[in-house]
Amino acid sequence: INTHTHTHTQGVTDETAALIAESCGAVLEDLDLSHTPDSGFRAEPLACRLTDTGLAAVGAGCPKLRRLVLQCVDSITDDGVAHIAGGCRWLQELDVTRAKSLTDDAVVSLATHCAGLTRLVLNGAGARGGRAITDAALLALSAGGSALTLEELDLSWCRWFTD
Repeated sequence: INTHTHTHTQGVTDETAALIAESCGAVLEDLDLSHTPDSGFRAEPLACRLTDTGLAAVGAGCPKLRRLVLQCVDSITDDGVAHIAGGCRWLQELDVTRAKSLTDDAVVSLATHCAGLTRLVLNGAGARGGRAITDAALLALSAGGSALTLEELDLSWCRWFTD
């Protein structure tokens, strides 16, 4: 197995992510743990239970990961992305659409550790609690190893950039 898709309406847990990483992480190249809300984007008791702990397991157990999709997984933070960036250095594509707790620090981790990044989707990311993804993230990407490889950068609904 080198591809695993586990989209969910009731939430992947950290334990599920750890089990995936442990059982097939050594060869896994493509992982989709997106949350697909069954009733819109409102908060639900079991909506998404994947946290930075689960991403730490993926980062430690999936060194060959090239594509990771975490759409609507809004319980992850910069620390989780740092675990992914540090452990999955071959990462080429990351989609963190609507990961609202992310900030510039997440993008700095990716720019620092993932030199082969070709696609980064930040659609609606970084929009919670006054912390956001800003111009500093773009500067990090332009100075990082992925500056020459990045082909697609989606900043839709990221509203903290200046002209």
